[in-house]
Amino acid sequence: MIFFVLLLCGILFLGSSFTSLFKCKLSWWEHFGLAYGLGLGIFTFGTFLSSLVGIPFKRYTLVFVFLACLTAIWYVRRKRRVELNLKIHWSRPSSLAITLGALILLVSLASLFRSVVHPISTWDALAIWAVKGKAILSLGTIKAVKDYGAYPHYPLNIPIAIALFYYFGESFVKSIFSFYFIALLMVFYGSLKRHGCGHAGLAGTLMLALTPFVFSHSTIAYANLPMAFYYTASVIYLYEFFHNNNRTFLLLSSALLGVGCWTRSDGLIWLFPNLIVLVIYALKRKQWLEPVVYIGPVLAFFVPWSAFTKYIIERNSPYLGYVLQSIRQFVTMDIETSRIRSILYYFYQQIQNYSVWGYIWPFFFFVLILYSTRIRKYSYLLALIGLDILILFFIYYTAPETNNMGLNWWLRTGFNRITLHFFPIILFQTILLISEDIRRYHKQKVEKRVWSE
Repeated sequence: MIFFVLLLCGILFLGSSFTSLFKCKLSWWEHFGLAYGLGLGIFTFGTFLSSLVGIPFKRYTLVFVFLACLTAIWYVRRKRRVELNLKIHWSRPSSLAITLGALILLVSLASLFRSVVHPISTWDALAIWAVKGKAILSLGTIKAVKDYGAYPHYPLNIPIAIALFYYFGESFVKSIFSFYFIALLMVFYGSLKRHGCGHAGLAGTLMLALTPFVFSHSTIAYANLPMAFYYTASVIYLYEFFHNNNRTFLLLSSALLGVGCWTRSDGLIWLFPNLIVLVIYALKRKQWLEPVVYIGPVLAFFVPWSAFTKYIIERNSPYLGYVLQSIRQFVTMDIETSRIRSILYYFYQQIQNYSVWGYIWPFFFFVLILYSTRIRKYSYLLALIGLDILILFFIYYTAPETNNMGLNWWLRTGFNRITLHFFPIILFQTILLISEDIRRYHKQKVEKRVWSE
């Protein structure tokens, strides 16, 4: 237990130090949420790089890797003269805020409890992530993934994290995912609060926490919720860059997306919607350098891992071939309309599946229609959401029909999991749209009370 607490504190301190490099004006909720996600991602990536040069995966070497990462971060901090600000600004909350906050805390604790009590199960959790983590731990090298576990071309953020937690707190291995859940809620609420969505932000965060599919993935050992954390946070801070043209948010968004590429094999494809909208923004503002700056941190994570899979374990990802084949079909207008209809119909079924997504999808479309006059104000964020949905369709349009696994099998097993990667952004946009009226109503209520007194 002591070693586990030390590991968690070390991850938070590493992530907090790294987050502060960007000099972004973040709420302390965001800062601590990012500290976990970025701290764990950087620690596992540093472990990966150290293993590449022959350093074994042992407890003493992990301490060395941690200190090396921390030293590098603090060297940059010193050069940039960045101060580590961990001050928590607290104001007395209202009774409604206390109630909503208490409910969110209960849901978070329920996720953590369920993760600790139930062991890792299901084929994907064991074969893709847990077995690789155990192999890395037992053999002391990341090269073990060549012979152990399914899909060796999948990135190693989660397997290395599992190996780390096995070393320092085996009973709490699945808590990796509950902490990602809590971090997602903190970034989600902190960002909404920074945009002036107080009670609405808390209510939206509670809705996200209670969404059945989101909560269930916080208690199973899949990489989809971690990917949802990285991509959602990446989009939130890219939107913040569009909002105030502060390049530090652009770099933070890119770093988060880079760690996302280090988490899921489809991570790089989510670069494209962000990049397309960023290019449009750059063209309008004549800031030609921004897209180039954005790609840099992403490639810093993607290139070393791609080189490892190609030249060391010799396991190439098959996805590029599928994508190129689908692009060729679109260019030659050889489009399978029946396949598109099947995907559209499945999507229509899922947005009405309240046992999976709750009522968030109908809520989003209703609010979008109701506040259609405000769409222009959020055009960049809505464009990102639209492109994310198109990417989702493209992923399943390109799904191969091999080994008796047709389109229906891919849809049943993966469609909702991929949707989870950007689903929180849907709710984020919804809360932003309705929050203006809530603030106006609250202001009128206060003014009426003042006049009556």
